[in-house]
Amino acid sequence: MARANRRQAQTKQLVKILPPEGVPLEFELASLSDRLTALVLDLTFIFLSLIALVLFLLFVLSAVLGISASGGGSLILSLLFLGLFAIRQGYFLFFELVWQGATPGKRITSIQVVSRDGGALTTSALISRNLLRDVEVFIPLGLLLAPQSLAQYPDWIGVPLFVWVIIMMLIPYLNRENLRMGDFLGGTMVIRVPKVKLREDKARQTNWGSKSDITFTPKQLAIYGEYELETLADILEQADQGKADDAKLAVIAQTIAKKIGYEGETPRRRPYIFLRTFYAAQRSALETRLLFGQRKASKHDDES
Repeated sequence: MARANRRQAQTKQLVKILPPEGVPLEFELASLSDRLTALVLDLTFIFLSLIALVLFLLFVLSAVLGISASGGGSLILSLLFLGLFAIRQGYFLFFELVWQGATPGKRITSIQVVSRDGGALTTSALISRNLLRDVEVFIPLGLLLAPQSLAQYPDWIGVPLFVWVIIMMLIPYLNRENLRMGDFLGGTMVIRVPKVKLREDKARQTNWGSKSDITFTPKQLAIYGEYELETLADILEQADQGKADDAKLAVIAQTIAKKIGYEGETPRRRPYIFLRTFYAAQRSALETRLLFGQRKASKHDDES
């Protein structure tokens, strides 16, 4: 059993991200097999969506416009080409925007896209990484699978296209963070969704802030998730052991206050009390969400 645990720990690729709060967060990188599985699942869902689009177009052309499939063949092909592009691009962009870096395939495999600098995942980053996917694989692979589209080019043109696809597929194996070209351009990476259980609330065993006048709004408590809560718990534990001085606590407290939009001098003057109060309020908010089946694993994750 011990050997199995050691082997499992060795196979995990961990990476540290330094968010604007200044407290390093450690995540497990998504494996290339998980990423490939997620992509296959997403492509399957896209294919099913395309079938639904074909059936819908046939219905509209025949039942609504009175055009037969044979008579409107060119129109159907044109609409399918546009629909395929819209579905393929819209699918990834829509879900990763709405689900904070996750698609249905990624959710099934428990992985998601995050920003490598620890900041918020921006729309421009998602657009960049998704548009480049076409240049990386889809366009050259599509040309290779449709030789008639290369009829006007020399016979050898397929060789560089094939080499390009192979290189693009090998790039994630050649860097420590498993980044593809889209990740390099968009400043993103793919991690496993943290599976964090809330540890025992040691704060309830003390009377450090039971009468604190510090309060937080639901909006302020909706920013951070379980992973950040555990990181804050570690910092507070260090403070209780005398391993974190007031200067360090003040920096962390003021950074959190700025992030959540908390105004006042308390984070600077009473950082320990501020952080303890925030920890208790944040924990209570997350526990309430869990009662309703909603989880926020980290600040990168939307409520699910």
